[in-house]
Amino acid sequence: MNSATPTSGARRLTGRPDAGTPVPTRRTGYVTHIGVRALDRIASKVGAELVVVASPGPMADAATAGSHQG
Repeated sequence: MNSATPTSGARRLTGRPDAGTPVPTRRTGYVTHIGVRALDRIASKVGAELVVVASPGPMADAATAGSHQG
């Protein structure tokens, strides 16, 4: 992620997701990379839409949802 492409090619979220199922992280650690293309392929295969609420840099743990699946 950089200042020229802060969403790494994904659509920017406006507001908070009001529907969907939070998907917690499996491990505690720093978010270092979000594979937008890979997530898009997976979501397309199962007919879902993912809203990634994490960004590279912060600490993530099981109590913090990194995405919402709707």
